Order: sequence, then C-alpha cells, then structure tokens
Amino acid sequence: MCETKSKLTKLDLRAIKGMRNRIVHDYQNLDSYIIFDAIQKDLPPLKETLYEVISSGLKNNIFDTSYFLLSTTFSRL
Repeated sequence: MCETKSKLTKLDLRAIKGMRNRIVHDYQNLDSYIIFDAIQKDLPPLKETLYEVISSGLKNNIFDTSYFLLSTTFSRL
C-alpha cells in the first residue's frame, strides 16, 4: 500500500488536470508543439507509473478487480 501511495504522490496531478482543462476548454488557443511535446515526453512515464500503481493495487487486493477491464495490457500480472 505504501509503495502505491509513493508512486501516486510522484504524479503532478495539478499539471495533469490543468492540461486536461486546457485541451477541453481552451482548444482554440492550444500550441500544437506543446501538445506534441507532452505526448512524446510526458505520456510514456505517466502510462508506466499508472500501470505500476494499478498492477500493484490488483496484486495486493487494494482495488476491486471488477472495476478494471483486464485486457492484454495487464497480462503481465
């Protein structure tokens, strides 16, 4: 549980929420270079961190597996 929390605290949730809000509400003024840069640099580590958190949560019975669609992405469990 502690390991899962430490991984979640490393995420900059305020920045993630801010990016989402800009994309949804201010899409006319988006800079395509900033979006492309975020996709290239920020999404892969975010994906890996979320994968680790979800995997750890499922292994340690922190999460109810009925909430997750266990596709081939989670076949490494």
